[in-house]
Amino acid sequence: MDLTEQINQLEADLLELGSLLEKAERKRVQELLKQEQQKVEKELSVKRQQKEKQAMREADRPLASKGAYTVKINSYGMIKTDMILVMCKKQATKKWECLTTVEKQSKEKDKPNIDESADPSDGLMTMLKKIYSEGDDEMKRTINKAWSESQEKKIRGGGEDMMDI
Repeated sequence: MDLTEQINQLEADLLELGSLLEKAERKRVQELLKQEQQKVEKELSVKRQQKEKQAMREADRPLASKGAYTVKINSYGMIKTDMILVMCKKQATKKWECLTTVEKQSKEKDKPNIDESADPSDGLMTMLKKIYSEGDDEMKRTINKAWSESQEKKIRGGGEDMMDI
């Protein structure tokens, strides 16, 4: 039911409540009807304000976007049996990095935090720490093995060009 229909229904309810209020003889019934009449009047004023706001939004909207729809896409994928074509027009001409906010957040999470003033080897160390902390047991064993082997080579004097991990 759209706003116009809701407003028409509320106006009809208000008229009927008014006629019932005139016919009511008992004080308690009159009070109940008055309370309900006030509720309907309040709801009617809210609906009218909503309709005015909606009319203002439609008037402010450019002609090209009158047919535009805003839909939050939570998931998407290919359907093998049928094909659906969805065409979207951007409001601003700029490149979309991601289609969804979930995709954007996952890309932001994967990006390393680069500090321009820091030592480049610190960045490598940070990346290795991240890989170690997010890795599974096999990854941790591999990193530990590589580190211990490099330390052994350093002690023996054969690994001057290896970095201190």
